[in-house]
Amino acid sequence: MAGNNNITSSSILNDQFDFSLFLFIAKKNLIFIALFFLVVFFSGYLYVRYETEIFDASSVIQIIAKNEANDILETATNNNEKVLAGDVEYIRSRAFMNKALKQLPLEVSYFYKGTFKTNEHYKNSLYEAEVLVKNQAIIGQEINIRFYSNNTYILSYFSGGTKVSKKYLINKWGSFSDFNIIIKTHNVSQLVEAGSDLNAKSGFFFVINDRENLSNKYNSKIDVLILNVSAGTIQIAYQDNSPQKAADIVNTLAAEFKQYDLEKKSESSKKVLSFIDKQLSSVYETLKDYESQIQNLKLELRTNNIPDYAKIYVDKLNEFDTKMSELKLQKSILNEVNVFMNKNDIESDNLQWLVMSSKYSENLKGILEELRNHTSNVENLKVSNTPNSYTLQREIKQMNDKKSNFISQINYFQKQIDAEEKELMKNVNIIESSFNELPETELEFNKISRIYHVNETFYNLLLTKKAEYSINMAGFVSSNEILEIAQVPQKPIYPNKNTVMLVCLVIGIISSLILVVIQYILFNNITSTNEIKKYTDLAILGLIPTYKKQIPVSQLIVDQNPKSSIAEAFRSVRTNLQFISSEEAPKVIAITSSVSGEGKTFIAINLAGIIAFAGKRVCILDLDMRKPKIHIGFNAANNAGMSTILIGKTSITECIQKTNLKNLDFIPAGPIPPNPAELIISARMDETINELKKSYDIILIDNPPVGIVSDGISIICKADFPIFIFRSNYSKRFFFEKINNLVAEYKVNNMSVILNGVDQLNPGYGYGYGYGYGYGYGYGYGYYEDVPFKSQLPWYKRIFTKES
Repeated sequence: MAGNNNITSSSILNDQFDFSLFLFIAKKNLIFIALFFLVVFFSGYLYVRYETEIFDASSVIQIIAKNEANDILETATNNNEKVLAGDVEYIRSRAFMNKALKQLPLEVSYFYKGTFKTNEHYKNSLYEAEVLVKNQAIIGQEINIRFYSNNTYILSYFSGGTKVSKKYLINKWGSFSDFNIIIKTHNVSQLVEAGSDLNAKSGFFFVINDRENLSNKYNSKIDVLILNVSAGTIQIAYQDNSPQKAADIVNTLAAEFKQYDLEKKSESSKKVLSFIDKQLSSVYETLKDYESQIQNLKLELRTNNIPDYAKIYVDKLNEFDTKMSELKLQKSILNEVNVFMNKNDIESDNLQWLVMSSKYSENLKGILEELRNHTSNVENLKVSNTPNSYTLQREIKQMNDKKSNFISQINYFQKQIDAEEKELMKNVNIIESSFNELPETELEFNKISRIYHVNETFYNLLLTKKAEYSINMAGFVSSNEILEIAQVPQKPIYPNKNTVMLVCLVIGIISSLILVVIQYILFNNITSTNEIKKYTDLAILGLIPTYKKQIPVSQLIVDQNPKSSIAEAFRSVRTNLQFISSEEAPKVIAITSSVSGEGKTFIAINLAGIIAFAGKRVCILDLDMRKPKIHIGFNAANNAGMSTILIGKTSITECIQKTNLKNLDFIPAGPIPPNPAELIISARMDETINELKKSYDIILIDNPPVGIVSDGISIICKADFPIFIFRSNYSKRFFFEKINNLVAEYKVNNMSVILNGVDQLNPGYGYGYGYGYGYGYGYGYGYYEDVPFKSQLPWYKRIFTKES
């Protein structure tokens, strides 16, 4: 069977999705949905308008450590990946941030506090405060300032829990216990306008900053990323409430990094030059001493020249002395290398410079690079490995092996230098022995001259090396390029208007869906014949549309406009009654409902009227004696009626009243009796109906609601056409339980249903399902005179209505 005779109150929950019902509920809540969207979007607007904005500025730097002098002198190598990692960490450091911030005007921060929002006036403040701090406690506090037309201002702040307030002249120094201050401005009128109300909560204020605290604050907001290792590019990004400040900080960091890069790359050369300068100073003093001795001997010998016969020996000695000076310099360099190795300062740039300055650089630089790589690997492994892990221990062993190899090479080259020095000294001694035949004074002169020449040669060699390293330093031109200069951002990254509006849209949609879904799940009203079919096995006589005009007191409207859709609806009901029973004998139609307000009396009067139009004699009986209405509808007296007939007080003829409609009579309920149920089930009731059948073709009985009282159940059981009335979007689904029980318990197998109050502007609800017998006429929109065109409907109804 199609129906469900066991329906209970739990069926108020919709367990199957009905899109038409969903749209119907959505339409009913259009005002609330519109209100949801209005509130959400207005909240989003307020959020965007008054939330503190955050701006993002970024710059891209390309880091390529290139030294033109190194290319010529072959004194350096470069590891771009290590350079990038080190530079990134340096830019992130607080020390670098502190250095960069010194280039910006951040001693004092200026603000304007509005009703809902506080804005910082960075570089666009209408006034400037120069402050000499006496008490460090004032740093970081808000100092309020108000300006007046007479070129004065008032400063106020809290000191030790007490409010301090003083008035001073603009552009004149003022003194507080915590600081001295001078306020400079050239636009007093604009400041006066903003700060004229002393009681206002909004106004100007400034904060004296501490550089160290600023470094901590801004350093947490800096973001440095390696974009491309191969290209050597990094990005510096910063976020701040002031767009100008964000751009300035990023650009200052980039500029300071270029300067730092030059200082870093020249540092090693400076230290090598310092080492050479020390050697030069020592050799210079020795030269001065021997030069003085040579001058004295020249005076004694009365000559400026070395004798010709000794010149050949002197030239040979000079050649040996030059070689000896070179060996002496190389020996000093290797000794310095050993100092760094003993300190385990392998990563030092100075060590690399010394190695590259040595004549053994081709042998040493490869070993040093491998040693550095192993040292770096050990430091990295210590982070992710335990001290006793095999991987770490193996890398430490390889590092120590390379270090031992490097030191062994240094020692080997030092021994080579010692052997070369020994061989040179042997040749020098052989030549010097040839001078023994010279006079003692000349011999002394030659010895001193040779020693002088040795030191002079060494001194010149040092000067040559100094020149080379000076060229090296001059050749440091930073190849770092600022590929992308930070521009002042025009739009904040937070709050993002588009994102906020999108979120508001989503929230509005979700909120509306939640509202509609909850109402859909809990929707308990009967809206269509589909639900009647789903929960009952009753025949559906028809659908009665909602009457949009004023219903007259009589409630009889089928005679007012025969071409109306509602008149046609009643005609369809009348036609469908014929399919239930086509016998010519008089019939009893009993109409009831579950509760009051479902239109039972309205249906009874108009159904009787439409039947009377067909030429049938109809009499309406008002058996709703607890709450009679028929007499009100026909504007008649209720002094006598069904109650007086059933107690035998009056006759049927005395109680029948005529209407303005031919063939339509009625009997009112009469005075309200104390026992209407007993009167209805009495034998007199059956006699009355049988008596009326002699004079009328149709006896239409308006029964009391069976969902409230049981007075009319007996009549329903006896009627030829028992009709149950549901009102669309008013009657509840659990009413099906009552009618199913009524049919099952009292065996009312010929019960049929009329759905009243169907909204014609909601296709699918009431309409579109057809009648129980399939012979209904249906209602075409726009055909009947009382159906409005779409253009006449309110805007929210046009959305769900098709044009006729």
